[in-house]
Amino acid sequence: MAAALALPPQAGSMEASERGAGGDTRAPKGRGSPAERDREQEAALLQQLLRRGPEPGPALPALSGPGGEEGAGPGELPLAELVRGLRGESPALRDLRRRLARPGPGAQALRALVEHGLESADPALRTATALLLPALLGPPLPRGLDLGDLTLSLARKLGAPARPGGGPGEEAAAAFSSLRQLGETLGPERFHGYLGRLPSALRGHYNRLLEARLGEDLCGGGDTSGPRPTEQDPLSTNLKFGLIPQELHGRLLDQEDYKNRTQAVEELKQVLTDASPACLASTPAPSLLGLISFLYTLLDDSNFKVVHGTLEVLHLLALRLGERVQAYLGPLVSAAAKVLGDNKLAIRQEYNQLFWRLMKAVGPQQVLCLLLQPEHLQHKNSKVREEVVNICIGSLLTYPSEDFDLPKLAFGLAPALVDSKRRVRHAALEAFAVLASSMGSGKTSLLFKAVDAVELQDNGDGVMHAVQARLARKTLPKLTDQGKLFINVELQKLPLVHCLKRQSSP
Repeated sequence: MAAALALPPQAGSMEASERGAGGDTRAPKGRGSPAERDREQEAALLQQLLRRGPEPGPALPALSGPGGEEGAGPGELPLAELVRGLRGESPALRDLRRRLARPGPGAQALRALVEHGLESADPALRTATALLLPALLGPPLPRGLDLGDLTLSLARKLGAPARPGGGPGEEAAAAFSSLRQLGETLGPERFHGYLGRLPSALRGHYNRLLEARLGEDLCGGGDTSGPRPTEQDPLSTNLKFGLIPQELHGRLLDQEDYKNRTQAVEELKQVLTDASPACLASTPAPSLLGLISFLYTLLDDSNFKVVHGTLEVLHLLALRLGERVQAYLGPLVSAAAKVLGDNKLAIRQEYNQLFWRLMKAVGPQQVLCLLLQPEHLQHKNSKVREEVVNICIGSLLTYPSEDFDLPKLAFGLAPALVDSKRRVRHAALEAFAVLASSMGSGKTSLLFKAVDAVELQDNGDGVMHAVQARLARKTLPKLTDQGKLFINVELQKLPLVHCLKRQSSP
């Protein structure tokens, strides 16, 4: 690991000089394990990287007069050198960015940035790391990096000590700025997927800061000659997210009285129903994203009526948005996927209706591609994984094959064939049977390529045999009149799909 983050020669010489000329850079024998020594070296290298000044450039004539060389105080760089430092980043930063772009070293470098930068005991180093992250991570964003831990670490910094005046402190402001730029780089779908993995308290904190920043942006534009809104009402309105009355918003968050929350959800449905098309059309996109994120948080409620009512609100919002729903597809899919593990019939019916509404608006392929993202298809709850596959089956049985990219779906669903849970593997086999039927006879070669990829990458033993055995059966799953999926093959009659990595799994 230490080798993965080794700095250029000038960095190594700096480290040697700090430890003393001719000093041995290795830890003394008996002091910690090799892993601990690696972590100590990573921390030292990262601190040097983040605190290094600009590389010296060729000499320039000294500047004369005010602001020239004479204007540099004790210990300060002359202005000429400061200006030369603007020509580009240091080689060390370029080296770290290159490492982040490579699959193996990239994950290690990202982990080091979190562990030794964002989670450092030094507040200045934490702030410097947060400020550098947008430059290190693109655009373009390095491929294959899981930014879940990074997002979580940045979100934790939002609660850092505030300034004496009441605003966010330097560390919190840097973390919030980094999160916003990361959101712009990732796009709303992927970014809200990462936000959805945060604890509800951290999501709420981010949403409040985002809303406050939106208020500042709105108040800062246009005619500034009139009176500015007060701090308590940054949007100069009594509406949250441009739609919800402040009093109603407060009752939706009332954790003391569940009856108050359930009544508030019913009133929220009426607010959206009564909102005019012009009102919805004039609501800024950040406000609508904030509203969807707020509804996502309400799905954590322990009361069934609140969760069910929130799903109805999401469904109604998707309906009222009309063609604009395309811009909010990712957050809406993430919200609906959040309750896929709920076994209550009413909840299942409601999230299915929301998915069908989204598919009707934008087509099934886009919705399924978002559902097949790792945060859903590899969710820790096997019920969620099973429902993702079932929704894919239902949409394949509902829409014509021309509405899908069938090879892409096959590769997206293939990992479920080697899932640790038998019910998920069973659903995946049914999905492949429907895919084969949709492709037609003689056109299933791409289907088997997806199966081969799983056998090679995930050490799947017997996957191809199981798929071929299922395709030999000519029956397909069916949808009932109520939209419920009915699979007419008994689970125990299907061949087992073993995964060498998961032989001990049930």
